[in-house]
Amino acid sequence: MPVHWGWIMSSETSFEVQSFKDGGWKTEAVCRDKQDALAQARDILSGRHANAAKVIEETFDSETGNSRYKIVFKEEKGAEKKPKYRKIDRKKSEPAIKTAPAPKRKKKESATKAIVRLVVVLGGLLLGGTALIAVYITYFGPAQ
Repeated sequence: MPVHWGWIMSSETSFEVQSFKDGGWKTEAVCRDKQDALAQARDILSGRHANAAKVIEETFDSETGNSRYKIVFKEEKGAEKKPKYRKIDRKKSEPAIKTAPAPKRKKKESATKAIVRLVVVLGGLLLGGTALIAVYITYFGPAQ
């Protein structure tokens, strides 16, 4: 756990190693050490069964209950490595125009989805209440 100015920060970091097989990602291992996770991902790529591998870094903050995820390694078999930067001829190109990104709109939940969610929640509460009454009767006996 990281220490900062004499007090302990409550965050944990783990590294999830995943392989891509049969059209989907599958978790192969969870490591505490980044180098171990990267070595396992490279071992997966050297094998015959997976087409790709990736390592996801997860940082969990126990104080807030939030997790952050970041892909720290991702590689496909046979994929050419793309250059990170492309060379631009400044004389021929025009200056780039930056525009502000459009604001993201929240998707409204459909009425059907809301009704289904309500029915499921109410059904769960009713089922839980019934189970509690049954346990009470079993433990204390029927009311007399």
